[in-house]
Amino acid sequence: MEELLAKGMKNAKNAILSGNSAGGLAAMIHCDRFRSLLPSTPRVKCLSDGGYFLLDNDGKRGKVLESTFAAVVNLHNSAKMLPSSCTSRKLDPTLCFFPQNLQQYIKTPLFIINSAYDSYQIIFTVIPSAQRADFKENCMLDFNNCSSDQQKMLRDFGAEFVSALPNSYSPSQRGMFVNSCFIHLQISYSTSWTSPLLMVNNKTVAKAFGDWFFERDLCRETVKLQDLPQICRPPPQPAQGQREDPPKRL
Repeated sequence: MEELLAKGMKNAKNAILSGNSAGGLAAMIHCDRFRSLLPSTPRVKCLSDGGYFLLDNDGKRGKVLESTFAAVVNLHNSAKMLPSSCTSRKLDPTLCFFPQNLQQYIKTPLFIINSAYDSYQIIFTVIPSAQRADFKENCMLDFNNCSSDQQKMLRDFGAEFVSALPNSYSPSQRGMFVNSCFIHLQISYSTSWTSPLLMVNNKTVAKAFGDWFFERDLCRETVKLQDLPQICRPPPQPAQGQREDPPKRL
């Protein structure tokens, strides 16, 4: 950041700190710190894609993310990098690693892009390890053909995810694009960034974020929860040695 600021970023009129998955979580953690580095920039906002990791409240499931995040906090002494406004209120600083607890202490405008049926979280934290092979080979092909137990797990996760989103906020401070696609990341490829298959309220991901970032349309929320996950045909990974075109302009 010091190098970028020295190269002229300190004179920017618009600035976005964004990240995907673990980087999406990091964008939230460092959002206010990023804002403090650009005191003269009129518009500074943050974007988290696929980084809204859910604190699992189901006592029957293994606390996969909770134990993983606790290990990160302990190994890297990460508590000191988390907002003190959160850690001072929690007995365990690990709880401030979860967006549902963290986001309320972020003062900089933040836009959340996620699926209510986040494929990474469902496969690795919801579906028991003994059932994952069957889930991937059968259930994922058509969620209507999943067993009743599998469908219940999916519905419960979707409902729990939506309930963990911000529920009291100013649209200028919190923007959201939450669909029901069985997907983890949505801004990594130009084809998903502008895909009509991922649309919510007749807006693509790019349109929803662009309207929010430039204050063209500050709708309170953009959330679409369907009964079961939807197959939205995410684009394949680029072949080795090839790079896909970057997302189009906002």
